[in-house]
Parts: sequence; C-alpha cells; structure tokens
Amino acid sequence: SAPQGWEVLHADEKGSRRQTLEQFREDAKGKQRQIVVYRLRAPPDNAIADAVATARTMLGKPYNTAYVLNDDNYYCSDFIERAFRAHHVFALQPMNFRNPQTGEISRHWVDLYRGMGMEVPQGLPGTNPNDMAAAPVLQRIGVLE
Repeated sequence: SAPQGWEVLHADEKGSRRQTLEQFREDAKGKQRQIVVYRLRAPPDNAIADAVATARTMLGKPYNTAYVLNDDNYYCSDFIERAFRAHHVFALQPMNFRNPQTGEISRHWVDLYRGMGMEVPQGLPGTNPNDMAAAPVLQRIGVLE
C-alpha cells in the first residue's frame, strides 16, 4: 500500500488540485491509466521544496483546455514546468499540432480552437507530457502498482 500522508499536486480535467496518493491511484485505475514515476536526476538546491511551494499556490485553478500559457489556469505538463520554472528545470518548446505524416493541422484541432474563438496555437511556447517524460533531467523509476 502507499506511504501514508503522501500527496499528489497536479492538473487534470478537474483543474489544478491536491489529492492523496490513494485518491490519485483510484482515479488512475478508474481511467485505466498507469502511473509512471520519474525523479529529477540532479535537482538544483531547493528546487523540490520551491516547486512544491509554488505548486501549492497554483491549486484551485480550472484546467487549461487551450494549452496556451497563462497564469489563470494550467494543463498537466504546464503545471509541472511552472512549478519548477524558477530553477529552469524544464524547457518550453514550440507547440506542434501538425500531423507528422501529412504536415497538416488536423480538423480536430482546427475545430477545437475555432470553438474557443482562437487560431490553433501552432509554434507558440508550451509543454507536452511526452517531451517532458523524455527530458534528460528526469530518470524513469517505473510504474506504480
């Protein structure tokens, strides 16, 4: 069983929030998602404590469905990048909504952003979970059972 008193600070479709590790695991199980654990290889001094303190100030905001960086709401990898930003742990990268085969932006993204009254934010700075997981600063520990 999970260590007592552990918390997860994160952003998902319910917004940026704090959950017990047990609640987080139950949610993941309900969504049939695995929890993969990563660790910073060589965290700068105070980076973890500062990131936790920053993350606590970001709780209670709605989920950012537009993925365009702003200070009023966050999406999953954005929440983590932002928590560690003062220590420059994760780099922002130009967002890419193009299909790798065709080079076209799919109708899904065009329609989604049109519905929000926006252009697709192709090339704007952002983060995504796959790039973040592959960041050399992270070490993959494994799947949490």
